[in-house]
Amino acid sequence: MIEVSPTRIASIAVALSFVASNATAQNTRIWPIPYQSQPGEGAMSAPFTLSAAHPRRNSRATTTVHASSVPFGVGSTIDEIAFRRDEQDPASYAATSGYCEVRMGPTVSAEDPWANPQQVLQDDVVTTFRANLNLPAANPPSSGTAPFTLVIPFDTSWTYAGGDFAFEVFYEGSASALWRRDAVQIEDREDGRYQTRGGHGVFGTHGYAPMQWIEPDLAVPGGELVFHLTGAPPTYPFGAALQLLGHGGSTFQGQTLPIQLPTDQYPGGALEIHVLLWQLQLTSDFSGEYARSTARWPVPTSTGLTGLTFASQWLVLDPANSAPLPLLTSSALEVDIGTASTTESISYGRTLWSYGAPEQRRHYYERSPRNYVPVTRFGGTFSP
Repeated sequence: MIEVSPTRIASIAVALSFVASNATAQNTRIWPIPYQSQPGEGAMSAPFTLSAAHPRRNSRATTTVHASSVPFGVGSTIDEIAFRRDEQDPASYAATSGYCEVRMGPTVSAEDPWANPQQVLQDDVVTTFRANLNLPAANPPSSGTAPFTLVIPFDTSWTYAGGDFAFEVFYEGSASALWRRDAVQIEDREDGRYQTRGGHGVFGTHGYAPMQWIEPDLAVPGGELVFHLTGAPPTYPFGAALQLLGHGGSTFQGQTLPIQLPTDQYPGGALEIHVLLWQLQLTSDFSGEYARSTARWPVPTSTGLTGLTFASQWLVLDPANSAPLPLLTSSALEVDIGTASTTESISYGRTLWSYGAPEQRRHYYERSPRNYVPVTRFGGTFSP
């Protein structure tokens, strides 16, 4: 019989505890790394929060991960992904369930996935999970961060081959679902605002209203004003749209803004801005449901431009519209030229989201600003 002293037993217990705790730590990695123990600045509704007001009961969110921020090395195998609830919303989230799919793979560019919306996830993507998923009840954290309780164990693992990559989460469930993920939300400008002016755009014959969004982080001296249009009619092989640049103002051509346009078949179309410049752009259809386009205006390097406000609106051709003027107005935006922030060097990634079934993966309706990503815990076997 071998006798082991109490001191020896205690030493073995401590050693085993140390090994177990380190093994657990080595099996999970949190991204972005600075948010391991601090909450994000924002919250992300997509894809687990579904609005009863929207006709679709599903949503997709695709997050790109910049190679410089990846918390594991080449050759790491990922077999689980997990999220924690936000600390922004004081509401408690009830448990619910729905159908979920997760896909992972390389991406063309984490910084600019819009450069090729057909290949946010490239051809060698892996569907890692495809099954029903239970969303756990989650109370707001009393302090610090919430635990990673929304865990998705993969059916098929994915191996990181290096470079930028992306993961897509699709969810279909109850219209009353409310589950917001904790999210990083870093502003790339120290000041300046951007806001909608007027109402929404005019719904066209294809059932969508053109809308636009901007790249706020680029609206600084030496940067550029970038206005993205989506929701245009899917005219084949391409359509046309005028992007109007000006300022808010109160009048244009002697008329008080907003100026109602003769689009009587689809009421609500109005010119909301005082136009100074314009660009004619072609629209391209990537989704089968609507088309999109982008207009860019360089901003000189003069710091004297800081605080100057520009306004943008699109006029989109709708050939099937029988109105006297077959143009759809988009929503209008105002944006200030701001001051570049010291966070400009941080590159985590971006998130794109949309309503739509899994097979509609070209259908990315909205894209977030730079460095708006969900705090994510990866599980697997990691190389350094």
